[in-house]
Amino acid sequence: MDLTVYTYITSLLTGSAYSNYVLRRLLLNRK
Repeated sequence: MDLTVYTYITSLLTGSAYSNYVLRRLLLNRK
């Protein structure tokens, strides 16, 4: 599974600040 997808799903499931932070970092890096 793609890391970005995994992190996104994890963020949705956990709603943790860490997961949300990582997700935002990945989205910023993709731009």
